[in-house]
Amino acid sequence: MKQIIILFTALLIYAVGLDAKTSGPWMITKTIDEMTDKLTIVYTTKIKGNLSIVIYDENGDNTADSIKFVFGKKYLNNGEFCDFSYRIDGEEPVETQAWCDGPSALIEGMTNAIIRDMLYGKKMVVRVRAYNGNEYTESFNLESYKSGIKVLSGDAE
Repeated sequence: MKQIIILFTALLIYAVGLDAKTSGPWMITKTIDEMTDKLTIVYTTKIKGNLSIVIYDENGDNTADSIKFVFGKKYLNNGEFCDFSYRIDGEEPVETQAWCDGPSALIEGMTNAIIRDMLYGKKMVVRVRAYNGNEYTESFNLESYKSGIKVLSGDAE
């Protein structure tokens, strides 16, 4: 089964012309916009169960421009802002607004603070409140994900 997944991933990368590699648990994909020659690097990892994280470096300068938490099959909203919070190592929770569309909560503007907190923390808890008032909470150990986070911590250090 693992060979089939690897083959499918390789075929997909070849078909869409992406430059992709892995670094620890992170899949790193590089694309260049044909109209602007702008490089975008996307770091993706599946944390556990329903949760994945996608970090966007939109200028190829090793700084995170936005971060997306994907809550599996949970429906958060249809393109509206929703409440999002995270907590590192039992510290006070940090609350913000995320752009929620389908199962994804996209955060911009405070991405470097989140990356910095993830880099120096050991455990992260994230919570999002869906349009219907349901709250979804996931917690995970950050140690396994430090390799990708370190690359993107340029402005966060």
